[in-house]
Amino acid sequence: MGALLGIYVLLRGWEPNEARGNMSVVFAVTTIFTVATQLMSGMYTMDLLKLSVIGMAGACCGNLIGVRVGRIFDRQRLTKIILVFLTIFAFSLFMRGIK
Repeated sequence: MGALLGIYVLLRGWEPNEARGNMSVVFAVTTIFTVATQLMSGMYTMDLLKLSVIGMAGACCGNLIGVRVGRIFDRQRLTKIILVFLTIFAFSLFMRGIK
């Protein structure tokens, strides 16, 4: 879903702060729904919950870094950077699919 959402955001032509805000809400809602569903299914152990807390801390740090990086680059440069990363991710997924 991440790559498709990234492409959608680029095609909409949103400003970087607007794009980050919309993407953050989508990912937050998706994550909450996924975790709630898996929790009700009994898929979590205490070790996994500890690792999840560590992962959430890393995600928050990444979000803060992303906000700062987004302020450094102008819209065109940020768009090019996103397209490069989306291309790399798409190629990576394609190569995994071939194996």
